[in-house]
Amino acid sequence: MSETKECKPVTISIDFNLPNHTTELKQAAGKIAAIRKKFNIIKHEETIDNEIHTTLYEEVVSTLDWVGRMSKHLFELRNELEESYEIAYVKAPKLGYELFDQHYGKLHHPYTTLKNRCFTLLEDLDNTYIEKFKKTPPNWNI
Repeated sequence: MSETKECKPVTISIDFNLPNHTTELKQAAGKIAAIRKKFNIIKHEETIDNEIHTTLYEEVVSTLDWVGRMSKHLFELRNELEESYEIAYVKAPKLGYELFDQHYGKLHHPYTTLKNRCFTLLEDLDNTYIEKFKKTPPNWNI
């Protein structure tokens, strides 16, 4: 019999006292959208220059830092959550790890989505600069 047939999956429910970042995540999403909108105008008008690139880059990195700091608490609970699944699924460790991984991913999802938007925006910003000037952006020389 396979592991999944031996055990019924249950979500571990431990009170980790997680902060509710719903409002902050919405604000960060709005900030990213606003930066993206500015970037799209600059890209369309082909007005990117060193100053604009640096300003937008710093806005994105600041937002990325903010979202990253909000998600930091999740990294701190990883071991406790994983251990909880190991204990709950001692007879089915593979299933326990898979369920832990899904649960942990679900906790990270809203933060990861925003961080990925930031990284995509940074890549688009750099690529637009490179396309126009045929050289790397000024922040790459740091």
